[in-house]
Amino acid sequence: MENNHPDDLAGVQQRTDEFIEALLATPAIRRFREAARQFETDPQVQSLLETLQRFQQAQQAGLDLSDSLQDIRDTQLQIRNHPVVQEFLSARDEASALIQETNLAISEPLGLDFGQTAA
Repeated sequence: MENNHPDDLAGVQQRTDEFIEALLATPAIRRFREAARQFETDPQVQSLLETLQRFQQAQQAGLDLSDSLQDIRDTQLQIRNHPVVQEFLSARDEASALIQETNLAISEPLGLDFGQTAA
């Protein structure tokens, strides 16, 4: 079994911190973080999500929502079409693609799926 030398671990930690800083500085991650902040703080989006959550809670409680189906669909459509939600989803997809590419770049030289192993 290989011994982990403290200097090796410190070096890996330093490079990990540098890697994280570099990743956070990418346009895709900066865009995602801003879109996530807007998504979480937009009052209209939050109101729509709360409305949808109330419908879901009522459904889980066994209430008959057949009279509310159109309202539910309308709320879902409003959420899907909201520009803040659309930007969040687009930014999330872009950041996810970057993370997947990064995982491949790390995994290939290691000969293992880094993301899967780290999880």
